[in-house]
Amino acid sequence: MPQDIVSDRDPTFLSEVWKEMFRVHGVDLKFSTAYHPQTDGQTEVTNKTLETYLRCMTSEAPHTWSKWLPLAEWWYNTTFHSAIQSTPFEIVYGQPPPLHLPYLPGESSSSVIDRNLQKREELINMLKFHLLRAQNKMKQYADSRRSMRDFKIGDFVYLKFQPYRQNSLKNRKSGKGRLQTGALSSAAIPNVFHVSQLKLCPNPTTSAPALPQYLLDIGNSKEPESILEKKMVQRQNKGVTKLLVKWKGYPEEQATWEFYQDFISKFPDFQT
Repeated sequence: MPQDIVSDRDPTFLSEVWKEMFRVHGVDLKFSTAYHPQTDGQTEVTNKTLETYLRCMTSEAPHTWSKWLPLAEWWYNTTFHSAIQSTPFEIVYGQPPPLHLPYLPGESSSSVIDRNLQKREELINMLKFHLLRAQNKMKQYADSRRSMRDFKIGDFVYLKFQPYRQNSLKNRKSGKGRLQTGALSSAAIPNVFHVSQLKLCPNPTTSAPALPQYLLDIGNSKEPESILEKKMVQRQNKGVTKLLVKWKGYPEEQATWEFYQDFISKFPDFQT
């Protein structure tokens, strides 16, 4: 078992069953920050690199990609990685991988084998060229979007709220908000953010304003108070019932229409 596992904040990875299973095995679970897939960038880059490899090898016959998986695995595990200053093969087996000896035309007396091995050498050379070009291109693109940011404890910052907004809220003009440490405690929003989501606030006010209501409502389960009205509507060519629900702590003007079956499955103990 590994010493630690890095994953995103999928509900499966945050469940108590998952945490307890790996706690028993002594594995430390590390979760990425919200809306920042670069935290688990190693996996993302590996997948992209393997996809590029397979795309180069199967450009003329894409449906044969599965036949190249063993060679793709061998290539990745025997390639020198700058992060570990070695190859994965040597880390696992304790010895360098066997050298790949280029095939010289005519070494095999079988014409079929000779033709196949020559084709393999041509593909490998083409693959090395395309992979190197793709890696340089991805590095240049990533570096062009990076910027150095340094914050100190107590600094006021702007936090990007866009990842937490629903499509229906796109028309709002403001996309940022000022916050202090602990300002998100009342909202169901992760309180750990990547530095790229923050921007220094040069002239902070003396008091931090309250968060918008739509952010405070995220993740908070509202409780129904009463049913104001019922009506029949068509849903997927079937007649279904909708309920006008008044929620506890909200005025009647903010009552919402809910489908009866969805409402009952969410609040089975509520008497309609």
